[in-house]
Amino acid sequence: MSFGATYASIYDELYAEKDYAAESQFVLDQIRTIAPQAPMHILDLGCGTGLHAMQFARAGISVTGVDRSADMVAVAEKRRELSSDELQRRLHFKIGDIRTIDLNCRFDAVLSLFHVISYVIEDDDLERTFQTVRRHLNVGGTFLFDFWYGPAILRDPPQQRVKIVQAAETVIHRKTIPEWDQARNLVCVNYHIKVKNIASGKITRGREQHFVRYFFTKELESQLAVSGFEVVRVGEWLAATPPSDSSFGAYILAKAK
Repeated sequence: MSFGATYASIYDELYAEKDYAAESQFVLDQIRTIAPQAPMHILDLGCGTGLHAMQFARAGISVTGVDRSADMVAVAEKRRELSSDELQRRLHFKIGDIRTIDLNCRFDAVLSLFHVISYVIEDDDLERTFQTVRRHLNVGGTFLFDFWYGPAILRDPPQQRVKIVQAAETVIHRKTIPEWDQARNLVCVNYHIKVKNIASGKITRGREQHFVRYFFTKELESQLAVSGFEVVRVGEWLAATPPSDSSFGAYILAKAK
């Protein structure tokens, strides 16, 4: 699935507390443990509104971001256009499907952040996605992605939540209703969105349904091996320690053979 126009328009406000700078630095630190020199060119699969890409560009790295959602790419492209000339030269955004896109070039590193891989819910699509990554990497290139960690989901399944955010001109109300399909290792996340313009009182409503797969380490390691990768590290997101069943977020760092 891809994010629709309503969700894309409020995405950055919903995640305003997310520390993109710290996350991007964590990623670079992990990559440097096996590739001491920072990557010169990164492919960011599922780039969203481009905030991770922007952080990497500020670090002097060229980034090509790909996302299936035209609405998300439009936000990223607008951010690029408002940036300095130097950053604009380093940033490129494209609409594309991470399972099939072929840019006919290779990169030093491929990233897929904020649980994008967990949106790849079928085994054959996961294989195609990892093959896409391998096709775009030089031998010895690095692949880092984060995902929903299965043991943590089993220990503490997602619960219904409400998030309210006040931006400059709007109040955003998002109700999250999860439906757990344990037989398929899936959570269907239903978003009910209400956006109220403070000045006019106008209310815009929207709904989105996201299917998110949680993974177990062994199944990912097996598929990565088949796709031409050596798994270097599996850890808890932002902690650089082994995955924990108290945190949904885990990551894998792999190297292309």
